[in-house]
Amino acid sequence: MIKRFFLALVLLCAALQLPAQDPAAMIRKDYSRMGANYHNYEPPKDPVAQAPAGYEPFYISHYGRHGSRYLTYESSYTMSIDALERLDAGGLLKPKGRKLLKMLQQAYDLSKDRIGRLSPKGIMEHRGIASRMYDRFPEVFAAGARVDAVSSTSRRCKTSMVSFLEALSVKESSLDINMDASKEHMSYMLNHGDESFHSVVKHYIDSLNHAIFNPEALLTPLVKDYGKAAVLLGDPVVFERKLYDCVAISQCLPDKYDILWAIPYGEGVKLWSLKNKQQYLYHGNSAPYGHIRLPASRPLAEDLVKRADKAIAKGYPAVSLRFGHDSALFALEAYMGVSGFEQCLAADQTDLWQNFRLMCMGSNIQLVFYRNASGDVLVRILQNERDAFIPALGPGPFYPWPVLRGHLLREKL
Repeated sequence: MIKRFFLALVLLCAALQLPAQDPAAMIRKDYSRMGANYHNYEPPKDPVAQAPAGYEPFYISHYGRHGSRYLTYESSYTMSIDALERLDAGGLLKPKGRKLLKMLQQAYDLSKDRIGRLSPKGIMEHRGIASRMYDRFPEVFAAGARVDAVSSTSRRCKTSMVSFLEALSVKESSLDINMDASKEHMSYMLNHGDESFHSVVKHYIDSLNHAIFNPEALLTPLVKDYGKAAVLLGDPVVFERKLYDCVAISQCLPDKYDILWAIPYGEGVKLWSLKNKQQYLYHGNSAPYGHIRLPASRPLAEDLVKRADKAIAKGYPAVSLRFGHDSALFALEAYMGVSGFEQCLAADQTDLWQNFRLMCMGSNIQLVFYRNASGDVLVRILQNERDAFIPALGPGPFYPWPVLRGHLLREKL
């Protein structure tokens, strides 16, 4: 009975701290959210909770996704442009369709030599996160404080790391900054584990395309005759999926390349939902595959523990920064059971989790360590710079380090 009461209390706390979100309404409020994990970072607006009396921050452990970027492949641009050029040659494009074609060509010209790289918006996102981290926890960045930063070998992650560290250096020039992006870190920074189920997920997602999408709703504002356009395109659904990549990523480019208007709201919600579902099934605590995916996050959790133990033993201010990818960050937060990631959802429930809110460009988790005069250590959890908690450990956002440490290593306390 006591255990049931405690569980009910934890679930009640979770419900109070994370009210249900209607993704369609959230996308209507800000249409850029239809871009799913391509969505630009949304900085926090509310202040974080005050630390318990007598506790001061002395160490921060962080994992951040790279910031906004260019597309990682050219085919979505080339296939979309080729399709629209065929429609134009057939005299089928309306003025809105020709406008879209012109803007796609311009966006492709800008992007083709920058495929997969961090965009200027991504640089600004990481500078902003770094500046806010310093302003919130200046005690951790005292003169001469040690800052260790590691990055995935991906160029966009390296640039994110440099942008972040540059912003910290502007705030405090005497920081002892060390950075590395060698392959030795990849075993824990980007460990996907057993990916054998990915082909099953892809087949499932592909099977939903024709059942879900309505390419006529997408194309009618762009073409004069949908029937003729469908014949020229061959498979309008394939065109819709490729165009979505170009439209969704446009928010990561300079504003003049924004083409979010090209996809009607109804189709935008459905396109978001399908991409959200695929990402959750690949890397989240899904009912069918979570037990396969999440154990691969243990090496990253062990790195969190190892570096934290070292910082606690040394006692002076320090920071550990990691710059990687959404796949690793998503799985880590699901492994930890952070609020918003803890639920085990079936394939038809995935809209309850929203990547534009929890795994957008620049997403991050920060563990902020506090200590009192007696040497007791508490850890605050911040998800995208907002107070978060681990339902399995209670309402949070502050947890005794021995409790959180045991949870990360799956020890019985």
